[in-house]
Amino acid sequence: MRYTKKVIEHFQKPHNQGALKNADAVGQVGNPSCGDVMKIYLKIGKNKKREENIKNIKFETLGCAAAIAVSSALTDRAKGMTLARALTIEKDDIVKDLGGLPPAKIHCSMLGVEALHQAIEKYQKNNKAGKLIKIMTKKNAIDKIKNVLEKIRPSLQMDGGDVQFVDFDAKSGVLKVELMGHCAHCPMSTITLKQGIEAEIKRAASEVKEVQAVQL
Repeated sequence: MRYTKKVIEHFQKPHNQGALKNADAVGQVGNPSCGDVMKIYLKIGKNKKREENIKNIKFETLGCAAAIAVSSALTDRAKGMTLARALTIEKDDIVKDLGGLPPAKIHCSMLGVEALHQAIEKYQKNNKAGKLIKIMTKKNAIDKIKNVLEKIRPSLQMDGGDVQFVDFDAKSGVLKVELMGHCAHCPMSTITLKQGIEAEIKRAASEVKEVQAVQL
């Protein structure tokens, strides 16, 4: 199994490794099938805009070279981010930061992201600022959704159709859109909605679990 130069560097000299005393939140996840366990420690502060951010972050990981490298790269990326922004980090971001990972080790990046998100969510539940973070997280998701819709619209408009954003329920992950023109009455509208629109949006916004068409 071959690793990239970046993976080897992070494994041999990991960044932000160790426990963090008086952490504001701790997230821990494990994979029973491979035995990897990742623990993420967060210290929360505020940036110049008075937004809560990750002032300090450390990790303790029991696992292979990839698991340690993922933890190191993840903490580098997340450090200094606002909590809302850190919640948008995905496994593909970490894989890219490391210059790639063997397919069999991609799950390590998922564990790292899950541990980070878990720590943030724990902090949110125990802090009044959590309500604001949820609002910002929903806003970020909606921004991503609208960007994807804008990219999809031209191809639909070429066939006399269109689509517009209606609402997004961050709790259930249900996105509601309105299909217009030919898309609203076409027998293939369900295929367009599920295999086209929904598939594209899910790739860009993991917060979306389902796309439903509604009529206004």
